[in-house]
Amino acid sequence: MEEETNEKQKTAIGGKLQIILWIFVIALVVAFMAYKAININRQISNHDTISYSIQETITQNEIRQLVSDVMQENINAIFAGITILLTLFSIILVVVPIINNAQNIKSIEKIEDESRKRSEKIQRDLETTKEHLDDSLNGLRRETDKLRTSLKHDLDDDLKEHEKKINELGEKLSGFENKLKEMESKTEDSDCSGNTSTEEMSDEKKYEIPLDKIDESIHNLTMIINQQENGSASYDIYIKRGLLFLRKGRLNEAIRDFHSAIIENPLHGETYYLLSKVHYNNNDYKEAWKDIEKAIDIDSGKVKYYQLRINIYMKMGLYEDARNEAYNRNFGDMINEIEKEYAENGNQIKQRIRINGNDIPAFEMILVEKGVFSMGATEEQGEDAYDDEKPVHRVLLSDFYIGKNAVTKSLWAKVMGLAISNAEKEKLATEITRTDITLFIKRLNAMTGRNFRLPSEAEWEYAARGGNRSRKYKYSGSNNPKEVAYYWSTSDSNSRKANELGICNMSGSVWEWCVDSYGPYEKGPQVNPIRNKNDEKKKVCRGGGYLSGARRCRVSHRRCYDNDYSSSDLGFRLAMEVSQDNVMINK
Repeated sequence: MEEETNEKQKTAIGGKLQIILWIFVIALVVAFMAYKAININRQISNHDTISYSIQETITQNEIRQLVSDVMQENINAIFAGITILLTLFSIILVVVPIINNAQNIKSIEKIEDESRKRSEKIQRDLETTKEHLDDSLNGLRRETDKLRTSLKHDLDDDLKEHEKKINELGEKLSGFENKLKEMESKTEDSDCSGNTSTEEMSDEKKYEIPLDKIDESIHNLTMIINQQENGSASYDIYIKRGLLFLRKGRLNEAIRDFHSAIIENPLHGETYYLLSKVHYNNNDYKEAWKDIEKAIDIDSGKVKYYQLRINIYMKMGLYEDARNEAYNRNFGDMINEIEKEYAENGNQIKQRIRINGNDIPAFEMILVEKGVFSMGATEEQGEDAYDDEKPVHRVLLSDFYIGKNAVTKSLWAKVMGLAISNAEKEKLATEITRTDITLFIKRLNAMTGRNFRLPSEAEWEYAARGGNRSRKYKYSGSNNPKEVAYYWSTSDSNSRKANELGICNMSGSVWEWCVDSYGPYEKGPQVNPIRNKNDEKKKVCRGGGYLSGARRCRVSHRRCYDNDYSSSDLGFRLAMEVSQDNVMINK
């Protein structure tokens, strides 16, 4: 900063010197010109005086010549002044830069000298700093060597102690592994029907470990788990302890260990199979079904998985699903057992209910028996499936009723107290919002004493696919949309062929509201799923309408609308819970 200030001061001094020289030169020139002007005037005055005095003796031409000579002399003087001015100007242009350059050279030499001195000082400081750092680094190295030596001695002592303990535990664990292999081999050959009770699991011959040794084995395995980092252990250890808990009848602890094993190895179907058996023996058949579905999804080649699933179906009363599974797998012995139990305890619920009375136009509700199905973009949907139909997932549903047809205008008008012409009565109720439908169902329930509602999205698709009688059609009742659907390429609106359950027009005609909010499917098996039925987001509609193409009339296709939306191709179909009144006393 100081050098820059000195440089600026010198530049300013040089500029001032130039200005002073210029002022001096201009002053000289002006003085010279003024002097000449005064001299000219004097000469002219003298000539005038002379002309008057000698007027009589000198001619007029002589006077003019004399004046011309005087003027020429003065002009020559002016040119001489200008020459002097230009000469001085040239001298200034040469001299002033020379003076400035001399000053600049001195300044540069001074700056270079100061820079050299600073560089030498910085170099000395760097050398001093380097010496200090070298001393510090050597000290740190010495301390590190001391610490490394100390830690090595400590770790060697600890390692020897831990190795001793691990060897002791390893000897015990090797004995457990041998016994566990025998246990697992016996489990593979044991009854795969899923009927094994807790008492059967405690059979000493089956596991070949005395009952009085089980507690000790559990204790040893627990010690191994506790000594692991973060209190977690390997998949095998959790499975071993879980099986021992099963033998002791400690089901909750067995479930906990099996879940821990799943965390360690989530892609092992055997763990889900064991969990399913625990839930089965605990009479929790829905959880048992979820776990066996996961086991089959991971490993579809195990026969015992399907045998256990059939037994779960039987316990839940899903005789059609059990029978279909047994026939598909050629389980002859199980088929006979299923047929016998179905004949004794088959479905005693009324297959159809006709609703009438209170001047309400009669309509029919059809039973959809409980069952399991794959929901979403299944194989028969092919490339027509959209992304929101994925992933395909297994769903378990309870019994429910659904309308044979969508709600008609005659029923709507009667419940809502509206007038309607005879020509409109058999048409479907459309141009209505979800808010209108909520009020309609509330009034209908009050008039009939029933519990009508909108179907869930899963119920709607299950019914459209034909329930437990499904033949895996692409549309509701056929692979040919023109047989079952009224859509944009068809020329008439007559009722089409019913599906496997006798339900009509679930493909085409009008879109049908469901109770679910629209959203992506979740992975994994689900039981009676309903997605956020009470929120105000977009709601699901299914089935396609008469303005739709065939692709949108498929049983897995999805659409959504806002609650306040209405359209000429948007209606609804009723669903209803199964109550005790609908169970037949005499078959």
